[in-house]
This record gives sequence, C-alpha cells and structure tokens, in this order.
Amino acid sequence: MPASSTRISRRQARSRPTREGIIDLLAQSEEADVAIVFKEAGPATRISVRTKPGGVDATVLTGVFGGGGHARAAGATIAGSVEVARPAVLAEARRLVAALAR
Repeated sequence: MPASSTRISRRQARSRPTREGIIDLLAQSEEADVAIVFKEAGPATRISVRTKPGGVDATVLTGVFGGGGHARAAGATIAGSVEVARPAVLAEARRLVAALAR
C-alpha cells in the first residue's frame, strides 16, 4: 500500500475544511488504495479515511477503532497519540487491502 506524507501547519490542521480537503486530495492518488489523515486531538488521535470504489470499505477500517461513516469516507477517534494509533491503523489498512487481493 503506497503512502505519501504532507506536512501542514498546526493552524491549518485545526481547520476542518483544510483537513477534509487534504484527505480528499490524497484520495485522488492513482496509486493509493486507502488514504488516511491522522490528527492529534488532545489525548486522542482523529483519523479520516477515504477509499476507492471496489476497494476497502472505509467503515470496516474505521469500525475496528469504534468509528464509522460511509463506504468511501469514514472516520474515527482513537485513544492515544498518533505514535500509538498510526501503526495499528496502518496494519489494519494493509490487512484489508491484502484481503481484497485474495
């Protein structure tokens, strides 16, 4: 699962339109099966997920972490820092992408 990173200022990251714009832009990538943005929210981490038609169901990925949404756009709030949440979310995303290939 190819991934890319983009750094934005903390001020920009606090803006919901900016966060949603970034995730939607990343989702347009031809190479990415799943686009995920991680944002620290106090003692928790907020994730926004976008997926491609025919691919991973975003609600399945976010549901593992208590979130939800729609098949192509979903989110969740995970207890803990980005350093704790990121490996778990990426492992689950990779597992779901691999399951599609079977």
